[in-house]
Amino acid sequence: MGPDDDRGLRAEGEQLKPPHSNSRSSPRMWIRRVLIVLMTMFLVAPPAVAEDTVGLVDPAAGLWQLRDGNGKITGFFYGNPGDFPMMGDWDCDGVDTPGLYRQSDGFVYLRNSNTQGAANIRFFFGNPGDIPLAGDFDGDGCDTVSIYRAPEARIYVINALGANDGGLGSADLSYVFGNPGDKPFVGDFDANGEDTVGLHRESTGFVYFRNSHTQGNANAQFFFGDPGDRLMAGDWGVIDGTDTPAVFRPSNTTFYFRHTNSQGNADSQFGWGSPEWLPVAGSFGALPGTGPGSGCPVFPANSIWNARVDALPVHTRSAQYVARIGATANVHADLGSGVWPPGSTSPIGIPYVTVGATQPDVPIHFTSWPGESDPGPYPVPANAPIEGGPASSGDRHVIVVDRDDCVLYEMFYAFPNGDGSWNAANGARYDLRSNSLRPAGWTSADAAGLPIYAGLVRYDEVVSGTIRHAIRFTAPETQSAYVWPARHEASSNTDPTYPPMGQRFRLKASFDTSGMSWQSKVIADAMKTYGIILADNGSPWYISGAPDERWDNDVLHELDVIEGSNFEAVDVSSLMADPNSGRVAG
Repeated sequence: MGPDDDRGLRAEGEQLKPPHSNSRSSPRMWIRRVLIVLMTMFLVAPPAVAEDTVGLVDPAAGLWQLRDGNGKITGFFYGNPGDFPMMGDWDCDGVDTPGLYRQSDGFVYLRNSNTQGAANIRFFFGNPGDIPLAGDFDGDGCDTVSIYRAPEARIYVINALGANDGGLGSADLSYVFGNPGDKPFVGDFDANGEDTVGLHRESTGFVYFRNSHTQGNANAQFFFGDPGDRLMAGDWGVIDGTDTPAVFRPSNTTFYFRHTNSQGNADSQFGWGSPEWLPVAGSFGALPGTGPGSGCPVFPANSIWNARVDALPVHTRSAQYVARIGATANVHADLGSGVWPPGSTSPIGIPYVTVGATQPDVPIHFTSWPGESDPGPYPVPANAPIEGGPASSGDRHVIVVDRDDCVLYEMFYAFPNGDGSWNAANGARYDLRSNSLRPAGWTSADAAGLPIYAGLVRYDEVVSGTIRHAIRFTAPETQSAYVWPARHEASSNTDPTYPPMGQRFRLKASFDTSGMSWQSKVIADAMKTYGIILADNGSPWYISGAPDERWDNDVLHELDVIEGSNFEAVDVSSLMADPNSGRVAG
């Protein structure tokens, strides 16, 4: 039987118990409705409605990735492997935040911010096999969790959240809609401020929805999507308060959006994600790390740092370079959580600090290469993190990112002074929006005359699912030469079988990363696509990253299985548009 079948309305008050699946809530509409009425009285146009956006959840890792309207992604962990995700405005503040259903204990866990942390609300939910539906079902500006019980094709609407580890209580109403096996989704399909339920019938590819919580024929039905698509609804395209369908297609990891509730081709689309990830949608508000001051690129999109090298030719000296670095030497991720050695103050990796325009500039005294340093002052906090920790006798790199002016400052062998100034062997300043290189022959905080920050593996980008830049690495001995985009050599060895500074390598396409955990797989896949760039003398195949307490050090050690023989040197000369610019040709 279908959505137009006439089946009786269930009596109110049926007791419910637990769900399982993925849903969404419409934008908060009650404030808008009141404002529209008031503004209409005064002949004033209503305010704009916020656009809904989409996210993806990796159910195997509990990793959430939410995308803002500009395509920037923020990621965080919430829940356990196997939890089923949803988004809703649980605290009525106009922002959709994570919820999940844990079938192992029958509880729903709701959080009121798009950040990692504990649940703010938890309660027992439904029957095993129930599908949770998140939405504002009575138009009061607050989302609740309702149920679609698939074997009965019945919807149970509950207009209050459970609390204090209790159950949901009685359904406010229930009704039959659709056929067993239909996939439910939620939206405000007629812009009246109240969410209702739609169904996707995979066997026919049809979408059905009603505009009220009553039994009856579908108010709209049309063909959209393919079998296996994961459907959701949101206010995208024409932002008018009307929710329309979208699908995430696992077969090609692409989102397809329809801007009207009618049959037709997708109005917009973009690729993102992984086939096993589950889509969510909603109005996410200002996402952490995507608001004002966080929009600086790490050099332009057409920078050599951000260029793919997976299709470039193999360098003619590839085998020699690999042999000199170490064909049987293993990759080591020089990044992680905690400190090393244990009990020290040395974080694992090269740290950096982000500052704003209010950070005072302080004098920098260059002690070794003042003639190849960009003069101060630099906006370096007195407590800026130092590579190796405050007591380090190593490289003592200090990296500062000015998020407001989009300027990067880096120092080598840096020591703070009591008056707020710093001593450093040398220092470099980079405009993150520019492809300018340092003068030819100049060093930097790195031996190759390159920026360090651009090549660091950072946790937040790994959480986003993709690293889109080359990764910094070291080799025991290099040639007394450098290649674009490097600007400086650090060796007296003229043997051409040793790699020069700036040489790009990539992990061979044949190396199988499928069995790796997600953190290490993202890094390994980036080494295939964007490669690694030789930036300093050091241990063989040591890739650089920033310390972060969220790293799983055991998982990062999965990269140890990669040997030097799994890499090949690549020839990037075809990408060079100008030897004095980092811009790629084309």
